[in-house]
Amino acid sequence: MLSFVATQSGESLQRRVEDSALVQKHAQLRDTLPWFLVVVTVLAWVLWWIDRVALGSGERATKLGPGVLRVMVVMSVAAALALTVQVVRVGDAGARATWDELPAASSMGT
Repeated sequence: MLSFVATQSGESLQRRVEDSALVQKHAQLRDTLPWFLVVVTVLAWVLWWIDRVALGSGERATKLGPGVLRVMVVMSVAAALALTVQVVRVGDAGARATWDELPAASSMGT
């Protein structure tokens, strides 16, 4: 839900400001976010499946192996961190596209 709100906000920004390299960078970074979200979502579902289904019975748990859960947890944490970094990069690029092109307060006669 918040992703949708942020997307609408960014598209509104893109309509209001002049097209520049900063706006283009923000748009390019924004376009990568769904891929990060897909990876995190898939890994979350796999972890859920391992926890609820595969490890639900002792017989299946021995077939799965203890290392699989560890590997999935490490991959999930890494993907969540990568998503967080990408969200920060997109936000930073949007802020720069919005504020870097405004005149500095010192040049406005203050």
